[in-house]
Amino acid sequence: MAEVRQTEITVLASIAKLTNTEPQFEKALHAYPKFIDAQIGIYNQRKKSLNEKLKALEDSLNMARAELHMNGKLKKTGDVSDLDLLKARRQVTEIQARYFATKNKYLEDMRSEVAKLEDDLAAYQTKLTERESILAHTDITAPMEALSKV
Repeated sequence: MAEVRQTEITVLASIAKLTNTEPQFEKALHAYPKFIDAQIGIYNQRKKSLNEKLKALEDSLNMARAELHMNGKLKKTGDVSDLDLLKARRQVTEIQARYFATKNKYLEDMRSEVAKLEDDLAAYQTKLTERESILAHTDITAPMEALSKV
């Protein structure tokens, strides 16, 4: 049962990462606070890591755009060649591509993680259902008659 609940918590946390929302857990899952705390910690760390990478790329992109703008002004006065202007444009384009690639890679990884976890969860739930069915159809008998005091 704990394996199922842990996977449910992980699925919900991964969906939150994918949708960039705070993880929300059903009341039944609050009986497993250690699992929830661990997933919230992972969620916060991944979110922080992604935001730091994107912020660094945004800063680089802003600098590259400023350089392109300056080169555009200098081109008009003849102080910069067409080649320098093209290099500055290429740099802006490359940084934009890295920004989107970073974001898309994160989303792809989260989608893959959610899909795998949902598969695992389905398998655990099937196994749990089978075991519950076996238990429900099992008669436990003692080798001799006796009374038990509870």
